[in-house]
Amino acid sequence: MESASTRLGKKTIEWEDLAFHYSGQKDLFSHFSYRLLSNDRIGIVGLNGCGKSTLLKIFDHELAPTSGTIEWGETVRIGFFRQGDQEVDLNMRVIDYLEETAKVVSLGKDTITASQMLERFLFPKEMHYVPISRLSGGERRRLYLLRVLMQAPNVLLLDEPTNDLDLVTLEILEDYLDTFPGIVIAVSHDRYFLDRIAEHTFLFEKGAILDLVGGYSEALIRMKERPKKEKETKPVYKKERKARLTYMEKKELSVLPELLDSLEKEIESLNAQMSEPNLSYEILSSLTAQRDEKEALLEEKSERWMVLEEKRENE
Repeated sequence: MESASTRLGKKTIEWEDLAFHYSGQKDLFSHFSYRLLSNDRIGIVGLNGCGKSTLLKIFDHELAPTSGTIEWGETVRIGFFRQGDQEVDLNMRVIDYLEETAKVVSLGKDTITASQMLERFLFPKEMHYVPISRLSGGERRRLYLLRVLMQAPNVLLLDEPTNDLDLVTLEILEDYLDTFPGIVIAVSHDRYFLDRIAEHTFLFEKGAILDLVGGYSEALIRMKERPKKEKETKPVYKKERKARLTYMEKKELSVLPELLDSLEKEIESLNAQMSEPNLSYEILSSLTAQRDEKEALLEEKSERWMVLEEKRENE
C-alpha cells in the first residue's frame, strides 16, 4: 500500500539539551539532544507517566520545553495519532469527516480521493455516507487514523496505536509505514509492533532518555550490554560487597520468562477478540481495559526481569 506524504526537506526536527517538567514537579527528562534524519523510525518506551506522550506533544508544538531548544524545518508537516477519542460531531457523515481534511491526496505521480482511501482502509462504499455514530469503537479509531494520514504528513507521531486498533487495521498501518517516505515516531508498550517498525529506540530511564539501536527487544538487550559507569573510588576500609540474588529473587527470576510469555499470549488473544466485527461498545471497552491491564503488568514484569537478570550477571 502506497503512502501519501509531503516531501521532507533536508532540515527536519532537531533539539539540544531538552528538558521538561510540569509546574511544581521534577524533570520528566533532561539533557536530551538529537537530530532527526529524514527516514528515522523510532520507538519510545518507558514506564507509565515517565513523559513519553509529553515528548510527542513537544514535537507537535503543543507543549514548550522547560529548557533547551527545538527547531523545525520549514517543510516539516506533522500528523499526530493521539490516544483516546477525539472530539468529533457524531452526526457527521464518514466521507465528510475525511474530506474536511482533504478531498484528494497525492500518491507519487497519481492522486487518490478520500472515497478511495476509505475503501483501502476497509470502509466499503455503503459506509461512506452513514453518520459516525453508527460506527463501532474500532471503526472510529480506524477512521481517525485515516484522517491523520490524509493530512499527508512527513513526520508521523503515533501515541499507543495498538491500544485501540484491531489487528486488521494494524496490518494495514504496518504496510502503510513500509512505504512511508518520512519520519515515524511511535510510543507503544507493544514489543511486536515496535520490533516491526522501529530501527532504534528512545528509552526513558530515571529522568534520562537513552538512544538505543534496534526495536524494543533489541534495545533491551543493548541496554543490558551497555558499558557500566565506572564506580567512584571507595576508601579501602569500605570494601563494597557485590549484591547477590537472594533465594526468593532467584525463585522469582526462574518463573518470570514463563509469566512474560503467558502475558504476551493473553494480550494476543485479547487483540484477536477485539478484531471481531460488530462488537458492541461495552464489550470493546471491557476487552480494551483487560488488554491495557495485561500490558501494564507485562511492562512491570519485564522491568523486574531486567533488574534481576542484570543483578545475576554482576554476581
